[in-house]
Amino acid sequence: MPMARRFLQITSAIWAEACAGEGMSNLEFGTVGALQREPDLDQISLAERIGVDRTNIGLIIDGLEKRGFVERTVHPADRRARLIRVTPEGLSAHARQAPKTALVREKIFSALTDEEREMFYDLLERIIAANEQYSIPGAGRRKRSR
Repeated sequence: MPMARRFLQITSAIWAEACAGEGMSNLEFGTVGALQREPDLDQISLAERIGVDRTNIGLIIDGLEKRGFVERTVHPADRRARLIRVTPEGLSAHARQAPKTALVREKIFSALTDEEREMFYDLLERIIAANEQYSIPGAGRRKRSR
């Protein structure tokens, strides 16, 4: 666990440094990317796709919507639900930031050979797939004692 936590700290710091001033956090960037791949997702489905709880996805979408990067429309089959779509402004912002995220990836994995990178990705995918049940937001959190 300490190594996983340290890896997250390092990758987050490299991202923050490289993407400062771009207007999207790494989670927002991933959200817009997910919506590019699957337009017109409802908030609950989007939250499940990217592993974020319902409260946080609402906050993320609110922020992206305020900046004009996404828009919500009423779901035709369920008027209580909202479908989310990336706007042209969101596509443009994502495209501007994408090269910096590629540089982040290069910096993070510069210590590995191409073969080692492939192996790392393969192993990470296997670990994630084998433990998918724990990726549910909130899973594994300690319950507060009263």
